[in-house]
Amino acid sequence: MKNNISLESKKEIVRLEMESIWGDWHKFNNHIEIECFLDNHPHVIMYLSRYIRNVTGLWDYPWKPNIIDGVDHSEEHPDQISHYAIEEFRILKNGDTS
Repeated sequence: MKNNISLESKKEIVRLEMESIWGDWHKFNNHIEIECFLDNHPHVIMYLSRYIRNVTGLWDYPWKPNIIDGVDHSEEHPDQISHYAIEEFRILKNGDTS
C-alpha cells in the first residue's frame, strides 16, 4: 500500500494522466468513439472508470471511508476520484459536464 496522500494530490495524478489514459484505453477499445464518452454513455464511463483506477493505482492509496447506508461515499474513494477525472476530461474535450 502506498503512503497516504491528499485528495487533491490523487486528483492531480489522475488529471495529469487523463490524455494518456484515454489514448491508451482507446487503442484497445477503438470501436468506442469519443462521442460516446462525451455523451456520457454508461458502459463507456464504467469501463473507462475501471481502467483509470487500475492504471493509476488508485486502489493502492488508503482512504477514510464515509459509509452511508452500506455505501462508501468518501470523496477519496477511487470510484469518486476516477469520476472526478472523467468529468474534468469531459470539460476539457467539450466544455460539458452532463
